[in-house]
This record gives sequence, structure tokens and C-alpha cells, in this order.
Amino acid sequence: EAYCKYYQALLSAHRKQNKEAIQAYEECIAALKNSKEADDNFLLSKAYYNLAYLHFPNDGYDAMVNVLTTQCLPIAKKINNKELEAYFLTQLGLTFMSVAQLNKALEYHMQALPLLEGLPQNSPVPLITYMNLVSNYCYKPDSKSAKIYLDKATAIAQKYPNSQYEVNYRYQQAMYYTTKTEYPKALRILQEAI
Repeated sequence: EAYCKYYQALLSAHRKQNKEAIQAYEECIAALKNSKEADDNFLLSKAYYNLAYLHFPNDGYDAMVNVLTTQCLPIAKKINNKELEAYFLTQLGLTFMSVAQLNKALEYHMQALPLLEGLPQNSPVPLITYMNLVSNYCYKPDSKSAKIYLDKATAIAQKYPNSQYEVNYRYQQAMYYTTKTEYPKALRILQEAI
């Protein structure tokens, strides 16, 4: 039943039925929060994150940071899921990056890096982490460091053309070339993304 609520919430959120999605996530969380099973806790952490994401427009960055640090990350560590832990760390970094706390953001992105080793080859988490690092370094601006992670992202993105991450990857490329003041190249890449 809890799993059904989770997927019902996903579908409702996809349909922009946020009130229904929030209710379904809350019911999922209530049903799973005392479970000791790793699979249940995996889903529980994702339900907490997705619920916080739906509440974000009203509750803001502080609430997102709170959920990531008090719910999601502790659960990922408890069930020893490195992929989930790395994902939540880089999302925490992204949250700090969104409010221009670039050094704090970098700390969390860097904590995610060692966890990427040994993840399944089809995991999107390394690509997400590398793209977040490209953004972070471009905002600083530090194009030399951004290039290191753009190259890592490129190595992954080339294996999965036309993936759901393609537009974000191209955006990261364009940001990098913008920091290098190579505007025609950045514009061409953005046009491809569009």
C-alpha cells in the first residue's frame, strides 16, 4: 500500500496535481517511517525528498536543507546506499549553490565524489554530480576547474545520447564556454539544446 502511494504521488506530481501528490507522499511516509527494511527506507528517503521538493515553492531553501540533512541523508547512510547518499549530497550542494553559497555548495559536491566510485555504470548520479560541479565552478568563476568536471560529464553523456539529462548537459557546456568568453560556441550549444 505504501509503495502504491509513492507511485500515485509521482503520477499526481507529474500531472501537476500537487495537493494529491503531497497527500500521497505523506501517507507513504507515515506507512514506512518505522520500517527496518532497506527497500522501504530507500523509498522513504525518496518520498521525503520529493515531498520537500513539492513544498519548496512555499517553504523555501531552509526547509529543503532541513529535509536533506535530517531525513534523506541519515536514511541513505543507515541503509548504506552510496548512490542515494551521493545524490542527496549533490542535491544539498545544488540547494546552497542556488542561494549563491558557492563554497558551502562545493563542500557537499566534493563529499559526493568519493561515493561515485563503484556505482553501477548506468547510474545518473555521477553525471548529475559532475554537472552540478561545472555550474558551481562557472559561478565562482573558475573555468579551469569547471573544465575538469565538464570533461567527466562529457565522457558519460556521450554514452547516453538523447537522455533526459541532455539539455542540462548542453547548458553546462554553454556555461563553461560563456565563462571562457567563447560566446559563439556557447550560443551554438544553447541552440542545439533548444
